[in-house]
Amino acid sequence: MCDSGIGTAACAATVERVRAFFDANPDLWSELVAEARRHVATGARFGVQTAIERWRWYRPVVSGGEAFRLDNTWGAVIARLLVEAVPECRPFIELRRSRFDGFFTAVEVGHG
Repeated sequence: MCDSGIGTAACAATVERVRAFFDANPDLWSELVAEARRHVATGARFGVQTAIERWRWYRPVVSGGEAFRLDNTWGAVIARLLVEAVPECRPFIELRRSRFDGFFTAVEVGHG
């Protein structure tokens, strides 16, 4: 469903880059999952893009020994990975239609 003009191969490559990033940085993934679970426990909405911005401002991201800049397009992918891994957080995350939707068939798009 990668209909944004960048092509299915490019979308698939982005999804794989995000997965590889979290494989190489499991502490960031654990931090994200823990934050999502805290929001579920309190019934508060959760913004993945907000978490990304917080990492940019307050937590230097280093991957492979070098400073790493998180791409803004990763937010949609990260949100979908999070919903796959922690389905109970789905009602607390708004997922808008994305060019990455076809790569996450178990994730329902729309308002949480």
